[in-house]
Amino acid sequence: MHLTEEDLDVVMAGLAATFNVDGILVTMPHKFAAFAHCATSSERARMLRVVSVIRRNPDRTWHGDMLDGLAFVTAQMDHGAHAEGARALLVGAGAAGRAIAIALLEAGVRELIVYDAVASRVVTLLDLIADLGDGPGESRIARPDRL
Repeated sequence: MHLTEEDLDVVMAGLAATFNVDGILVTMPHKFAAFAHCATSSERARMLRVVSVIRRNPDRTWHGDMLDGLAFVTAQMDHGAHAEGARALLVGAGAAGRAIAIALLEAGVRELIVYDAVASRVVTLLDLIADLGDGPGESRIARPDRL
């Protein structure tokens, strides 16, 4: 469905009342707002406060998860990439970028360099990563003139 951000609440209410809709794939710009419609969510979705996939709970409420990072890293590994000890440049620190950053660090990336045209997104992501505690890798802001 193609809808505006303003219409998301109405559409989600309609889908909640529909008995033959048991799951939803969420794309931008709705990943952040859709999180609010989930009664339950994975730890990853709660940490990021975004969802890319929503499914029904037994009580007909929604459960959300953010699979973009896991899917990205899995696809890379399936095609021969090795994250362990690697250095990675992440361009984009929005919803998917945040999920990819965490998945890369969890997969063993040693150094993650982050760039986004909106500097505040990078700061938010680095703060989020710092909150994870001692991880296997370090993260820093990329300077646009050094990409």
